[in-house]
Parts: sequence; structure tokens; C-alpha cells
Amino acid sequence: MTSTFKTLAILVLMSLLGTSCIDIISEMEKLVGMPMKEALTPVVEENKWYEFNGDGYKIKVYEVKRNYLERYYTAFKSKGFKEYNSASWKQSEMYRYIKDSHGLCKRFAKNNEEIYVFLNIDIGMIIYYYELL
Repeated sequence: MTSTFKTLAILVLMSLLGTSCIDIISEMEKLVGMPMKEALTPVVEENKWYEFNGDGYKIKVYEVKRNYLERYYTAFKSKGFKEYNSASWKQSEMYRYIKDSHGLCKRFAKNNEEIYVFLNIDIGMIIYYYELL
């Protein structure tokens, strides 16, 4: 019993370490189709995973260097990003990062995963929101 518990604990820790090592900026570069590493500075990371069924979310907030902001706005708009309505996110974990602001957002979905990339123009932030359903 103890050996099984130790093995399970090691597997859980390994999966958590693997998940935290994913380079979010590289993932966003693939989704958006443009380089971003030099323009973004990490600000906040928030994770919540439910033990019962494994569902959860990850939010990663980046500050965008001012000289890139307008360029990203134009590029995101040309790549199908749409204006978001922050009030429609009121019941989401995302709301605190986009409350009373305007900008662009796009949803990327695959199987039971959803990724949203937000560009908050008012405060110069890009927010990566990953949700496992």
C-alpha cells in the first residue's frame, strides 16, 4: 500500500513539473503566428486543478512593451481576433484581468481543451487562459 502511494505521488509530481515547464509564450507564438518573446514580461501566473476529475485552468498574464502594443493589436485583428465584452466574462476567473477594459480575444479549441488569448489594450497586457474541461 505504501509503495503504491509513493509511486502515485511521484507520478503526480512529475506531471505537475511537466505541465509547469511548458513554454506558454512559444505556445502563443504558434497560435497567433508571430514572434512574442522579446515583447512580453511575465506578471502573474494562476493555476487551479480539481483533484476529482482533473479539470482546471491556467492563467498567465504578460506585460507588453509599449512599442509592440499597436503592432500586436493590428496583427491580432488581421488574424481573426475579435473585440471582447468584459462583462460577458464576469463569472470567469479571467474577469479580474479584463474588467472594465477593451481589447481583442480569440478562442482556440482542441478536444476538451480551450485556450483564449486576450490582448488588453487599456493596460497593455496579453493574457493566456487555458481551460481543461
